[in-house]
Parts: sequence; structure tokens; C-alpha cells
Amino acid sequence: MEAEDPQKEAELIIGNMCLKRSEGARFRDFAVLFRIGAQSRIIEEALRRNKIPYKVWGGTDYYERKEIRDLLAYLRLMNNNDDELSLLRIINYPKRKIGQAALARLQALAIEKKCGLFTALESARETGLEPAILSEISHFCTLIKNYGQAMQGKEIGSLLAEFTDIIAFKAEIEKDTPDKKKTEIKLQNIDEFIDSIYQYCKKSKKPSLSDYLLKLSLMLQTDQDEENSRDAVNLLTIHSAKGLEFKHVYIAGFEEEYLPHARSGEEGLEEERRLCYVAFTRAIETLTLTFCARRSRMGKFIPRQPSRFLQEIPDKLIIRNYGRYVFTDNLKPREDTGKKSLDYLLKSLSG
Repeated sequence: MEAEDPQKEAELIIGNMCLKRSEGARFRDFAVLFRIGAQSRIIEEALRRNKIPYKVWGGTDYYERKEIRDLLAYLRLMNNNDDELSLLRIINYPKRKIGQAALARLQALAIEKKCGLFTALESARETGLEPAILSEISHFCTLIKNYGQAMQGKEIGSLLAEFTDIIAFKAEIEKDTPDKKKTEIKLQNIDEFIDSIYQYCKKSKKPSLSDYLLKLSLMLQTDQDEENSRDAVNLLTIHSAKGLEFKHVYIAGFEEEYLPHARSGEEGLEEERRLCYVAFTRAIETLTLTFCARRSRMGKFIPRQPSRFLQEIPDKLIIRNYGRYVFTDNLKPREDTGKKSLDYLLKSLSG
């Protein structure tokens, strides 16, 4: 199924699920697979809006991932300097020499002055801390105040991207996460989060940081209870799906640069094709492939192409609904490798 953008893609998937639900399917019969973990954000948000329970396999909900919680803590503190939970979470992340000893002195000052911790930070010179630490604290307070004020306007997305660069947020993650694959996933999550704010600004008549946080808070309050979570839609990456089977499988983002992955190259194409096989064979009854005409990247729409692997499946096995798309010559798979690689897949699908 072709969708205009990822939001419409999520709506298509949920609409198809509702149709199957009317025919007797349960939520736990559905699985949405994706190549990149950051793709889950839009699908999670759509499921929450529709009050559909879900569970994320092999990971955590998008908004519960550490890097996203850290960014949200920064935004909440910018919006409300008295939010001490958020302040305590990020006061020394990325590291800025404000350790536990310095923090204890700042908290003591807040008690003495009967003020909030952020106000105590602004009066940090009264603590007698070292000049280097005082400089870090002063810089931190100035950034929070200045960006908090600026983000009550329209350019929240670009300001947050600028802010993360200034505090070296991504660099800190790269330093703290030796595993390159995990680092890549975290950085993709950050880019997806920033892009979500760009999209909020485009859709909102009067965008502001306070309005964004309010809308997000209302959405996140629709958590599922334990009983409902037993019958829940399954969200997972293709890698996490190995060994699992579901009655109805949706592969979201069945596009070039996702599957095959942009960094796979020609040498990695066969491995990507095998990964595609893994995804296809998770389905017991139905398999639905979805892709977008365009995706947003840092606020700019980028045209997309369906995965070349779609051409390797004979028409008799699929119902096509991708309208105007024409595959360009450079995306056409070589017939010899394509047919050989998918022989075992087609046998499996045709029963």
C-alpha cells in the first residue's frame, strides 16, 4: 500500500487492522515490522491516538528511550525552570563538571534561600564552588533561559537541533556508547524526535514549546493497563522478529534506503535480501507491505521509492496498490540474482 507520508502510512495500517478486527482478528494477531527502530514513533503515536494497545518487542517505547527522555527533560526545563525532576536528570548530561558534591552544595543553598534549585544555580557564586564549575553553571543557565524564551515561537525544531549541537549532545552519546550499531540507533531516534517537532510546527496554527509539551503529555497519558496489554499489537524491528510468527504482518517503510538499508551497498545487498525473507516469513495468513511517497527529514520532505525487492515478487502473489510509481533503471534488480534469491521465499509464501 502506498501512502503520502508516514502519518498516512500509520493510518492505512490501523485502518486495515480495524477491518481485520471486524472479521474476528485480535490485536495480538498483528505485527508491524520496521527496518529502523526510530520508525516506531509515528506508529506508536497513531496507536495511542486510536486507543489501541501495543507492545514493543526487544526494546522500549519510543518516548521511554533514554536519549528521548533526556531531550524531553531539557524541553520541560526550558518551559518551566521550576521542574526539578527534569533539572536533576540533565544537569550533568552531557557532562559539565557538576558532580554530586557540587549538586549537594547547590541543593543546600536552595534550602537556605527557600527557593527552587534552578534559582539556586543562578546564585551559585554564593556556594564557593570552583571558578570552572561556576562557569559551567552560568553557561547552562543562560542556555536554558535563552532557548526557553526563543522556543515559545515558531522555530522549535531548528532551535532544538541547534541546541543539541551547542551542548554536544550527540557527541556525548557517541562517547558513551562504544557499540556503533547502538550509537546509530540512538542518533536516528534523536533525528526522528527533532523531525517530529518540525512536523508539529507545520501543523499547528500557533506553535510554542508549552503547547507542544501539553499535547505530548496528553498523548502519553493514554497508556494501556496490564490486562489490555495481553491483547496488544506487536511492534518490532525485523531483526527482533527472527523466530516469531504472527497471523497478520505489516512491513512499514518498505522503501529504498530502509530495505535495503542505505548503508548496505552492493556488497551487503544479499544480506538485506535475506533480511527481507525473514520479514516476509513472519506472516502466517497475510503480509502487507507499505511505503511512502515522501518522508520528512529535519523539516524537509524527501521523495521516496519503493524497495527494489518488490519487483522480485511475481504479480500473481500480491495485490498491488502503489499507483503512479515507476521503478528507475538503477533500482531494478539483476534478474539472475533476484530470481534465485527469492525462489525459496516464493515457495514458502505459496504454501
